[in-house]
Amino acid sequence: MVTAAVFSFAAGIWHTYFTVARAAPLAVVVGMGGP
Repeated sequence: MVTAAVFSFAAGIWHTYFTVARAAPLAVVVGMGGP
């Protein structure tokens, strides 16, 4: 049970980091007038 909670917490952190890492270049493309 504890292992599942820790894994879920770690996955949440990774998902947040991955979303931010993808959002930065996407924001640059949109800022340059991309699709």
